[in-house]
Amino acid sequence: MTKKLLISILVVLAAGISINFVILNNEQKRNAAIQNEKNETPALLTSFNEEMKWYSLSEALEIQEKSGKKLFIDVYTTWCGPCKWLEANTFSNTVIQEQLTKYYIPVKFNAEGNDTVTYKGVEYVNKKPTMKTGARGNTHDLTYAIAQTQQGIGYPTMVFMDKEQNIIQPISGALSAAQLEPILSFFGSDAYLTTTWEEYSKTFQSNLSSSN
Repeated sequence: MTKKLLISILVVLAAGISINFVILNNEQKRNAAIQNEKNETPALLTSFNEEMKWYSLSEALEIQEKSGKKLFIDVYTTWCGPCKWLEANTFSNTVIQEQLTKYYIPVKFNAEGNDTVTYKGVEYVNKKPTMKTGARGNTHDLTYAIAQTQQGIGYPTMVFMDKEQNIIQPISGALSAAQLEPILSFFGSDAYLTTTWEEYSKTFQSNLSSSN
């Protein structure tokens, strides 16, 4: 019988931010991770000096069928100050870009946008479309489906999905590059399937010292 292990991870960051991870881990996932072969994917960057390409969720879901990469979804709003900070200060870092394009298809999803998205066979819409750019609007149905954390809905929220489009973990907060780098590696390398966050974070070696 497959046993599911619920691992609760509390990360206390230097800036005083606490992030709660709840990871469902099971033997089936572990075996699948071992058997999965790495597939080649088209490069998402021509140069790390250029702006990194972000995809819509609909585009990413199509690309993932061929690439086999995980999804990293930045759930944001147009009025969210921390979302803009994250974009300017964390996603601009070359090490973060390298991690994102190595393991993931990077996705931008407007939590209050008007796009219609089909995810796992279900069509999600914004029942009250936002009319004014930059104004607070109604929350898209997909936001509730993928970006809920123990604290509810907050922005920005970063959603990690596996190769089968299952949610690994949503994480809320404007994380610095130093805070995000080990998390990208933890999920991206599949370390979360075989080890705890506490163990992984103790031995993680950052590449940020040589970056911008």
